[in-house]
Amino acid sequence: MMIKCGSNLWRCFSVIAIVFSSSLMFVLGGDLTELIAKDPRLTEFNTKLQASGIAMSLMRHMSITIFAPTNDAFARYKGAYTMSRDLISYHIVKSSITKDNFPSSLPSELIGGLPIWIQRNYNPFQGEGKQYDFYANNARMISMDITGQSIDGFEQVLHVIDEVLEPTLPNPNDPIYRNPSAQRILTNPSIYGIENDLSNFEKRVQLYNKQIVLQGGEGHTFFIPISSDNEEEWNFVDDKVIDADRKSVV
Repeated sequence: MMIKCGSNLWRCFSVIAIVFSSSLMFVLGGDLTELIAKDPRLTEFNTKLQASGIAMSLMRHMSITIFAPTNDAFARYKGAYTMSRDLISYHIVKSSITKDNFPSSLPSELIGGLPIWIQRNYNPFQGEGKQYDFYANNARMISMDITGQSIDGFEQVLHVIDEVLEPTLPNPNDPIYRNPSAQRILTNPSIYGIENDLSNFEKRVQLYNKQIVLQGGEGHTFFIPISSDNEEEWNFVDDKVIDADRKSVV
């Protein structure tokens, strides 16, 4: 899971995988709804897309970019938004963006414009002319720049990804819980769909009065360790370790 929220940014990676494969580029015609329906890798995404009236309307009449998870990605997905319209909305951007024009983030069609964060990682094993892997949040793009056109003539772009993008929405869905600081998430992880126990780290933050570190503004990434039963291990988590868990990168 990756979390990066509003003006107070926090990213949490539960799994980091390195995959050696090539990204493919396609240029095809037609409506993206038709292209997705014909792709045997995307039958699960297509089913959910067809059930989402708003998404289908956007696809037929707007310039959009879609990040489409594969069937295998949905088979692995254990999140809370399996049948939710929010899930599909979080995979759609209301503009056509190819990989050469990716910004650092894209506003999704989810209410509030929850961003999709774009990363480009150097991969020397890609081969000549393909030295970078592209990611949307935690998902690697395995097929890129599949282009189509809406019935009104607007350009559309499809990127196929190997993981489902999970929106980080607070529960309850109250505005006071949106755009949280890392400290707020650390204090109430369950509100943001985080099932891991973070209480050991929270206690160390309180012990050293380091709450202000996790309330910082933009430009920081926080690596939060999951709790364990090894009390001796946690004795090594002092104020310097807490400071080191914050990186001035995004």
